[in-house]
Amino acid sequence: MSEIVESAFEEALEKLGLNGMDALSEQDKVVASIFALEAEVNNGGFDQFYYNSAGDLAYYVPQALRIIGAPKTAEITEKANSIFGENGPSRDHVLRSKQLQCLGDQYDEFLGELDDQFYEYPHDLYALLEQYLVKQS
Repeated sequence: MSEIVESAFEEALEKLGLNGMDALSEQDKVVASIFALEAEVNNGGFDQFYYNSAGDLAYYVPQALRIIGAPKTAEITEKANSIFGENGPSRDHVLRSKQLQCLGDQYDEFLGELDDQFYEYPHDLYALLEQYLVKQS
């Protein structure tokens, strides 16, 4: 990860922790969302992403991916979000955990297939994010 991306991640995550997602600029929302997705899905798949607090940002991830020029990865995350129905995953961790419990084991195989698609990396998210950040500065 480049210095510009790492610095932007640190700044966005600090602001997110202090003020919440709604108070962030679009750039900070993009950075925080992509970091959350990368960190969680690469560590334990979409299941882990949704079960952890990083999943609070799931609703914004497809938009963030499109902003940086990663439409195929955006489609993968939209498919993953679709298991929660028309309104998508709750932004509230406790409610989202209940949503996952209601889904039961039926979603495991579906998310596993999406994990595999994500791991194939149709886009280099860090490189695209760096290009986006350079354009924003």
